[in-house]
Amino acid sequence: MRSLGVCAILLALAAVAPSSSQRGPFEPLWALGMLVLLAVTLQHVLSRFRLPAVAGWVLAGLILGPSLFHVVEPLRVPLLALCLTVAGLWAGLLVGLGTRWSQARRGWRMPLVVAASTLLTFAVVAGAISLITDLPRAVILLLAALASMWGPILSDFWRNREVQVIGLIGAGCALIVLSVVLCTFHASAGINWVARLGLALLSGMVGGECIWRLRLLDRKGSALLSLAALSLVAALAARHFDFAALPLGLAMGLLLAARQGTDRQLEHSLAPARPIAILLFAALLAASADVGQLLWPVPHGLFEVLAVQIVALVLIRGIGPALWYPLPATAEFSRRSGWLLLPRGLILGELILGAGAGLPGILSSGDGALLRAVVVADLFIFVLLFGTLAASVPLPAPTPPVVTEKKSDPA
Repeated sequence: MRSLGVCAILLALAAVAPSSSQRGPFEPLWALGMLVLLAVTLQHVLSRFRLPAVAGWVLAGLILGPSLFHVVEPLRVPLLALCLTVAGLWAGLLVGLGTRWSQARRGWRMPLVVAASTLLTFAVVAGAISLITDLPRAVILLLAALASMWGPILSDFWRNREVQVIGLIGAGCALIVLSVVLCTFHASAGINWVARLGLALLSGMVGGECIWRLRLLDRKGSALLSLAALSLVAALAARHFDFAALPLGLAMGLLLAARQGTDRQLEHSLAPARPIAILLFAALLAASADVGQLLWPVPHGLFEVLAVQIVALVLIRGIGPALWYPLPATAEFSRRSGWLLLPRGLILGELILGAGAGLPGILSSGDGALLRAVVVADLFIFVLLFGTLAASVPLPAPTPPVVTEKKSDPA
């Protein structure tokens, strides 16, 4: 009851907030404070219904954003837009730092299985949409490429490191498919978008390499200051060149994780900040979307596209691994862990709704509206509904450690 009372008070304050023209210079600080308070309160309330933590933060962003109260508007307030970029950078950076490739490396079998699943999803979704809709072929292939995206980049759903690595490999395969579609069917605009995505990844790797070469990670204090300063510079550069923040930070984190090797001191120090950065980024991203404007009037083909995506993903990545398990029996990735890789709204939100995404601008106004509507629907379907489903997946049984006996030397 106490949480409901706090939630009611915060909603009342949001309802009586002054208009944007009457707000002072402290609007970004007040908006962020309101967003965090409401998100934490809703997280506590929704946890009783077994909803994941991200549900409360996404719902808070939708309530306080342009969809309802217009309190938090990252696309209108430059400082809030910078906060969105910084949160995306840190979310990607901390996810990358937490990746351990050596524990999930099983030759080429796992990457080939993930790539085959990505291509199968792309082909099935594209074929089904082309059969039941009259959308242009270029739009169908673009929607199918986005449907093949793996997820999530959300630490709340990770149960072991191998699930995380499979999600990252799948996201990389889906981005390759998306890049091929854009370069083939969308000419110069698609090539420009792919080039900016590639430059964002390259910039992140260069930044991580500079930090490592300058030995700024040797001490905890200097490492934190270096990462904070570099993230601010990278955020300003991303805002200037319209780079996607999440891939930039992810590339930086993955390179630093590979350079660190078995020394995980920095990753352990920053691990508590990972869920905070991810949840704040999800809330600000949700506050960037106007749900009413995107979903009404309903874009042509929206329901058909969503139905095809849901059925294809459930069959290929949910039920499929349970019936046929392509990985070795000793793999940490259990038969039911495929459900953990279904929620993908955050990755698509960065590509479609983010300040530097620009992907809908490649299409016509009607097709761009359909693309945004599909992603907003993903926020509800894949983050909330399948997030609850992922939270109910039981943990795989821990693998007992291998005990080796040492032979005693003869006297």
